[in-house]
Amino acid sequence: MFGAHCRQKCHCGLYPCHRETGVCQCPPGRTGPNCAMPCVEGKYGPGCQQVCECYHGGSCHPATGHCSCTPGWLGPTCREEDVSYVTTSDQRGRADIPVELS
Repeated sequence: MFGAHCRQKCHCGLYPCHRETGVCQCPPGRTGPNCAMPCVEGKYGPGCQQVCECYHGGSCHPATGHCSCTPGWLGPTCREEDVSYVTTSDQRGRADIPVELS
């Protein structure tokens, strides 16, 4: 409920609304009417206002901004090349180069 004397009903589904305005208070990673929509690709956080910083095709968690890197990339923003991935995949199938897997 919200508004004068809390007489108006919130329409935010599972989420609370502002006690004076009735605007939905969506959790990080959610937005839109009733907080029904996840953040669009490339955005995250409260109100989906923060810009993701995941590189080389990495994807960003809509609530936290944590990057999930594509194969061959590491680090918090997927900028560090995974040398072991590149080395073993480049050398796979070549009989002239010994490959040590750890």
